[in-house]
Amino acid sequence: MRKFLLTFSLTLSAMITVAQDSEFVVHLKAGGTVGYVISSKPKVTLSGDVFTLTTTDNTATYQHSEVEKFTLNVISTAISQPIVKSAAEPQIIRQEGQLTFTGCVPYDAIHIYSADGKLLLTSQTDASGYAEVQTSQLPKGIYVVKSDSVNIKIVKR
Repeated sequence: MRKFLLTFSLTLSAMITVAQDSEFVVHLKAGGTVGYVISSKPKVTLSGDVFTLTTTDNTATYQHSEVEKFTLNVISTAISQPIVKSAAEPQIIRQEGQLTFTGCVPYDAIHIYSADGKLLLTSQTDASGYAEVQTSQLPKGIYVVKSDSVNIKIVKR
């Protein structure tokens, strides 16, 4: 627990010195991740065994036993770089006008929601867990990408 809190404290300290084009990521032990853009001002508090993460537009709670780790990732100002880099985990590669999913659950449904919760796009991975989702028609904004394999927020600028 002490090592976990030290790592957590260092991550939060690093957030202060990082540019706005970054995201704070919660890695869940059950698989998957949840990302919060730094511009949404994520604040994490620990009370007992519950982490409460509060942003300017959302509040989420996580049991200590559910959380594997927290990380800080630099994100692109356009859709152009991978979010998850480990080959053991699903990957989302952000390119101009497209999200490419690899290593996901086969036939996994992918949903993209607007910041206000409206479902905008739906897609599905193939038998190998691969999918390409065209995002060029989406206006600039913050979006939530949800599937059984990954849950993240993206910013399209």
